[in-house]
Amino acid sequence: MNNRIRRIILDPLLAHYDKSLTLVALGILIAVVVTLGARTSGEKNKQRVFMDRIQNLNKTVAAGVQTSSRAKFVKGRQALSRPFQLSVSTTNFMIIPEQRVSCKWCRKPIAFSAEKCPFCFREQDVVSTDRAPKDSDADGIPDDWELKHRLNPNDGDDAKIDSDSDGFTNLEEYKSGKALGMEIDPTDKNSVPPAWMYGKLWVKDAKAFEFKLKFMSSMQRSTNELVFAVNHVDTKQTFWKKIGDQVLGFTIVEYTAKILATTNAPGIQSVRNMDISELKLKSADGETLILVKGVPLERLAKSADLYYLPAKQTITVKTGAEFEIQGRKYRVKEIDAQSKKVIVSDVSLNREEIIGPPAAGEL
Repeated sequence: MNNRIRRIILDPLLAHYDKSLTLVALGILIAVVVTLGARTSGEKNKQRVFMDRIQNLNKTVAAGVQTSSRAKFVKGRQALSRPFQLSVSTTNFMIIPEQRVSCKWCRKPIAFSAEKCPFCFREQDVVSTDRAPKDSDADGIPDDWELKHRLNPNDGDDAKIDSDSDGFTNLEEYKSGKALGMEIDPTDKNSVPPAWMYGKLWVKDAKAFEFKLKFMSSMQRSTNELVFAVNHVDTKQTFWKKIGDQVLGFTIVEYTAKILATTNAPGIQSVRNMDISELKLKSADGETLILVKGVPLERLAKSADLYYLPAKQTITVKTGAEFEIQGRKYRVKEIDAQSKKVIVSDVSLNREEIIGPPAAGEL
């Protein structure tokens, strides 16, 4: 029996073992493919059932949303913007309410208004709780200010307009009034910001002129006329002038004859008379020079040319001079000829500002 089985089954397999192994492997592969196909089909069925449930769920939720009252959503949104906080307890002093946020560095809870984290000691970005005024057109000017001055709070372009043609835009007039704590009407040409704001006032040029003057002598030209010799020490140039004439921008306004009696030494009776007569000169802006005969006076004159853009006006000033622009008075406190900067005092505001050359491209 065993020999028969061996002859019928085993011997053919041994004689063709390579083909036998191939058939076995092929059978296993077919079995694996069939199993995977069955499982894939099952997963697809499960996915289809799941997607059907999702679709049905979305339809149910959408129907619920459509039928819900709008007031509930409004109430929910308000609740999110104003979260619940504990009120001050009158019965338990251990409960202390405080609005908290996370530290931007260590993420630990800190007070909302804390400028520095008490845990990591690092600076925080403190958010202001002040509510900004309404600005419907987002042009930088609040609605109430625009309505007050007859502007359109829904037109953003009117911020760039100069309604009263004074050289300042409506936005500049609003911002200057806010910065200075004063009311400036953008529709009134007589209501204007200071000239030094927003780069409207420039220094075109600044000069320093150094000279030495010396009153040399006086000469009687006629019965009622004196002529004075004033010498420029550096250039050796002598000017012969009378009362009312000008010398280097200064007008001769007065002559005072003075004689000083001196002695050579104590106990000596010889007397020497020294001529110390004075010649008074005055500039156009009221500055006065006193020249004493025979004594040189060193003088450093500074001047600057200011340019006011809105009026396209050039104003030449000297140290100490006062000038006026659109009804406002200003005084020149100092001129730096090297850096071409001028310190101007705003008389009405009692404050000083440094005026410099224009920015690149503004000339």
